[in-house]
Amino acid sequence: MRNIVDKFRECGNEQLLLCERGKHLRLRQPGGDMLGFGVMKRTCDDLP
Repeated sequence: MRNIVDKFRECGNEQLLLCERGKHLRLRQPGGDMLGFGVMKRTCDDLP
């Protein structure tokens, strides 16, 4: 994620919003890794 954020900032875009890609646990039951949000926030300078 850090590399992606850096590329956007190099182009002058500071309005970024990160999201977790999610996954499916079973048919029609989406899931997500909530622990990933904290890691992304710390890694990418507290972006929302």
